[in-house]
Amino acid sequence: YTAKLSSNSVSFVDTRMREEAARVDAGPGPRALAVSPTGDRLYVAGLRGRTVSVIDPQARAVTGTLQVGSGPCAFAQAPDGGRLYVANFRDGTITVVDTRVPTVTATIPVGDGPGSVVVSPSGDRLYVACRWTQAIVVVDAVTHEVLSSITTQTSSSRPGVSLGVAMRPQPYGIAVSRDGALL
Repeated sequence: YTAKLSSNSVSFVDTRMREEAARVDAGPGPRALAVSPTGDRLYVAGLRGRTVSVIDPQARAVTGTLQVGSGPCAFAQAPDGGRLYVANFRDGTITVVDTRVPTVTATIPVGDGPGSVVVSPSGDRLYVACRWTQAIVVVDAVTHEVLSSITTQTSSSRPGVSLGVAMRPQPYGIAVSRDGALL
């Protein structure tokens, strides 16, 4: 599946034939994509809007649209597939979606410019890279409370050295190790 930002669509690409097999209108500015663990749903973040489109890949049709925060740009799924987390870049929130229904169940304020979100392997924590806050925000995935913030803002005369975290300011992407020990 390929998000086509300028044409507001998602392409279904046949990898064997190396060609587009189908195209589905997907709302304003599709950017991020996520496939459900069972493969029966494709979620599409509409960066230019406040929506996540839900597509049935078999029917190749939009089956629902969820209202989320402004500028949805990234997804993470709970290990069991029961929840989808949407990073909303423009309004500094994470939207929680119950994927069984699907419906929005919560909105979590996390800081300015969340550009990426990842779920710990155990499913109990969210880690959110907030670009403008210059921090990685740690969220309890059950209570939706912000637990802590790991600053990435440079406080040293050496470029890229921060308060115990060696990285440049403005984190945007994030990943977690299989054991959850490293980001």
